[in-house]
Amino acid sequence: MSGSTATAVLVSPTHVIIGNVGDSRSMLVSNGTVKFASEDHKPSNEKESKRIYDAGGHVQIGRVNGNLAVSRALGDFVYKDTPHLPEHAQKVSAEADITIFERSAEDEFIVLACDGIWDVVSCDNVRDFVTDHLKAGLAPEVICERLLDHCLGRDSKDNMTVVIVLFENAPKQVEGFAVPDIAVYAPPLPTDDDNGPPVRNVMDILELLRARGAIEVQEGDDDMYEDDEDDDEHGHSHGDGEDHGHSHDGDDHGHSHGDDNDEEHGHGSGSSITEID
Repeated sequence: MSGSTATAVLVSPTHVIIGNVGDSRSMLVSNGTVKFASEDHKPSNEKESKRIYDAGGHVQIGRVNGNLAVSRALGDFVYKDTPHLPEHAQKVSAEADITIFERSAEDEFIVLACDGIWDVVSCDNVRDFVTDHLKAGLAPEVICERLLDHCLGRDSKDNMTVVIVLFENAPKQVEGFAVPDIAVYAPPLPTDDDNGPPVRNVMDILELLRARGAIEVQEGDDDMYEDDEDDDEHGHSHGDGEDHGHSHDGDDHGHSHGDDNDEEHGHGSGSSITEID
C-alpha cells in the first residue's frame, strides 16, 4: 500500500509552528539567514535506524527493508505490521516532528517543498533564489514556477511541489535588479528517425514540437510575468494529484509538478515538540 510524506506550517499572530513527516521540508528565512529547516526523516539517520531495527526491520541501500526511502510517512501500512508495538514505534512511523517559534519582525518568508526540490538544491540555494527573485520584482507564484523549472533543469526526477509564504519583512523590489538566470530543462532532442525532417537547430526543434502539438505558441504574448492583482492567493498544479497550500496571516502561493496517485493515510499518535525562543 502506498503512502505520502507531509509538511505543514501554522502561522498565528505570535508564533510559527512547523511540522513534518518524511522528507518534505519547510524552512523559515529571517534576517537573510535560514533560521530553521525541518529535518528529513531518512532510514540512515541514527534515531530512525534504531527504531526500524527495534521493530524487526532493517536498512539496506539507505531504505527501509531495502525498499522505502523515508522512515516516517502517512500510510505505508505494510511497514506498520508489528502488533505488539505502538504506532510511533513501527518500522515506518507517522509521528510528526513539531517545532514552535515566536514570531519576529525580522522573519521574511517560509518555503514548503517536497523532496523533488531538495534533491537538487540546498536550503541556502532556495533562500538565495527566492530573495533574488523578490528583489527583481517577480510575483511569488512566478518564483514558484521558476524554481520548479530550475530544479527540472538540474535534472530532478521526483515529484515537485512548492509553496512560498511571505511576511511583512520579505525582500522588496530593488530598482535595476536583474531577474536571475535559472537552469533550463532540455528535453531529449528529436532525431532524424522521428518520421520528420532532419533536425538542424533550435528553430527546427520548436517547429517539430509545435507540429506534434507538444507546445503551443501564441503571438503577442510578451509579458509572461503579468500579475493578477485581483487574486490574493494563487495555486497552480501540474499532474494527477491534488496539492494544497495553507497559511494564516500571509499570502501563500504554490505550484506543483508531478504524478501523485498515492493514497494518504494517518496512522500514529503523539508528536515530538521542540520550542525555540
